[in-house]
Amino acid sequence: MPFLVLVLGCALVALVQGVAPGDVVGWFGVQVALCAAGLVVVRTVRGSVRGLTHDLALGGAVGSALLLPTWWAQLHLGLPCWIPVAGLVLVCLALPSARRRVLVRQGWRRPGGAEWSSVLLVLLVLGWTVGDFTRWTAHWQTETRTYYQDVLFNLSLTSEAHRALPLTLPQAAGEALPYHWFANVAMAAVGELGRVPDTVVVLQLWYPFVTGLTALAIAAAGREVLRSEAAGAWAAWIAMGWTAVGGMTRLTETPMTMVQNGWASPSMTYAILVSMALLPLVVAQLRGELGWGRTLPLGALLMMVLTVAKTTALPVLGGGLLALAITAAWRRKWPLAARTTGWGVLALLALLAARCAVYGGSTDGLAVQPFSYVWRLLALSHDGGLARAVPRWVLDAWGTPGSAVIMLMGIAAWCVGTILVVWPGIRGLAGRDPVVAPLLLGAGLLGLLLTTVLAHPGTSEVFFLRAGFPYLAMATAAVLAPAWSAAGPRSRRGWVLAVCAGALAWTVMARLEVLERLLHDVTTPAERMLRITAYLVVLAGIALAAWLLTRRSSSALVRWAAWAVVFSAGVGTALGHVVVTDQSSIASHIRVENRSPTGPDQLEAAALLRDQAGLDDVVVTDTHCLWPGQTLATECDARSFWVTAFGGRRTLVSGWAYGRRVLSAPVTKGRGYATMPFWDQPLLRLNDRVIEQARTDDLAAVCRMGARWVLDDTRLGRTSPRLADVADLELSSPQVRVYHLRCG
Repeated sequence: MPFLVLVLGCALVALVQGVAPGDVVGWFGVQVALCAAGLVVVRTVRGSVRGLTHDLALGGAVGSALLLPTWWAQLHLGLPCWIPVAGLVLVCLALPSARRRVLVRQGWRRPGGAEWSSVLLVLLVLGWTVGDFTRWTAHWQTETRTYYQDVLFNLSLTSEAHRALPLTLPQAAGEALPYHWFANVAMAAVGELGRVPDTVVVLQLWYPFVTGLTALAIAAAGREVLRSEAAGAWAAWIAMGWTAVGGMTRLTETPMTMVQNGWASPSMTYAILVSMALLPLVVAQLRGELGWGRTLPLGALLMMVLTVAKTTALPVLGGGLLALAITAAWRRKWPLAARTTGWGVLALLALLAARCAVYGGSTDGLAVQPFSYVWRLLALSHDGGLARAVPRWVLDAWGTPGSAVIMLMGIAAWCVGTILVVWPGIRGLAGRDPVVAPLLLGAGLLGLLLTTVLAHPGTSEVFFLRAGFPYLAMATAAVLAPAWSAAGPRSRRGWVLAVCAGALAWTVMARLEVLERLLHDVTTPAERMLRITAYLVVLAGIALAAWLLTRRSSSALVRWAAWAVVFSAGVGTALGHVVVTDQSSIASHIRVENRSPTGPDQLEAAALLRDQAGLDDVVVTDTHCLWPGQTLATECDARSFWVTAFGGRRTLVSGWAYGRRVLSAPVTKGRGYATMPFWDQPLLRLNDRVIEQARTDDLAAVCRMGARWVLDDTRLGRTSPRLADVADLELSSPQVRVYHLRCG
């Protein structure tokens, strides 16, 4: 039933937000087909049948992973990607033993508590989608909108996936892209199979379905790994219900945002989805339930996909394997240590292969800088906003009592927001299972450690924690599920009601900005820490009272009441976006912060490029800077992605901020990575001279580079009148002109 609710609910949400019925049928038809194909593979490999929702969720992960090699075959060999998938399904069904495992008729049974729990989690995803996400993505075709830059960057990469694999940087034609791009390949493939435009897929369709499917996959993986359906449901709610759905709410003033921005980072969501298919496979082999012959081919494929889904995902799992190998060797369980080492070596080989073939040895700007994320979480860094370096004044003042107190409070706040919600699993050692406990705790704690000691120009070190958090959620579920099973009906009902009441109370408190009124204007680190401390004091006070009232209870579940207070506060951050309101919404914050809207003129020009330009045509444009009024002579925020996003074509040079050579360049004091200069200044000058001077030799040079179109932002006022003599004017609007070059 949860899977059915997910599909029908997502389809209804899409229709309500204006998606064409044909696009809805195409997208969900392909997604369901992929889930079914993956189900056949999962049941064939596992050799047994679980529930239909369970196997469809894991099947969705496997079916999505199959798109990587089959999409490569389509681009490089001309073989339609659906043919290898269909062939694999037919091979599985041709084996009599596999066919008996796969084609099992399951009668209807009344949904249990775990299934209802999954249904509620799916509804929370759908509620947040309607309450916030679709409020700024729906009707994008007709309204002037502002978009979070990463959303448009992902749209441009999805268009790029139709041309190349591995992908290149579409904002600088021909530049290598050392970036995780599997999510964009998956969205491009499903969109092409279902005949759905990339804009509709990225801006309207992917989020609710893939996020909901990931929640169901966590529940399914938890059930297999922990051997408990209740534990799987617990794991899904902790991993996804605790801020992962809604993420960046008004509670960004509190330490409740360590798994935020799922709507802007499909790569992390797809990586968790694929990880949930890999984890049960690895655990089953480590327990001796499955042999290498069954698990190795699928495991190798999933690891390969993870390396290009999110660069943080496989290292975190590798940390869990290392912890298990050390533990097994310490206990002299040599067969287990050998099997674990085998998986660890496979993960290492996958990482090395991806590092050489895809990322070119680039670290993407990652550097060792302890507690950098803590400072930026608290907005204490004034060094270019997202610069890597900790502010100099902090280093100079480290010995003063004030700076020491602020630093300690910041670390404490972060720990409250990340460790306490998974503390039962850490304290209980994940139920002390000899295989599961070291694996889950090792992976989760390594994610926490790497986020603490590393820094990235775009704050991407947090994705190590996000990759590890589902493992910590499962570790916690391993402790809470037995307590839930042993508790009586009265204790369960009281516990659920208390969590619901706490989540609603926390939501109301955040909506009314009760604690924000203590400080209206936050201008110093000390004032910001005071605001955060206010939330922490309230949360700690309620948790302490809950502990004092329940610590002598005979029910193990009731004794976790203090933890329930922390959990309910996190759930409240997601509930805060289900009710539609302009207050405390992602939509309103994006519109306020991004003063560079994309309007009808820009969309009309982009539509012309998407419809008339060849798939490999390159566009010359002067839309380099994000903010109005910025020029290359001033500090240009080079995150202007709308031409490559909505136009779907590469540019010679546009927004270069996410290029490898920018992210890995030394940071200039007081200057963030987004304002770093373009690495090839002669090429940039050539690009701009085509528009500003329209010289014949420059036009010939860009034509040799594949340029066939010019998109000019007329608001910059730099267009040469000679451009109309050497190119055909295809579109003229108040803000944009599009020319077709005569390249001969």
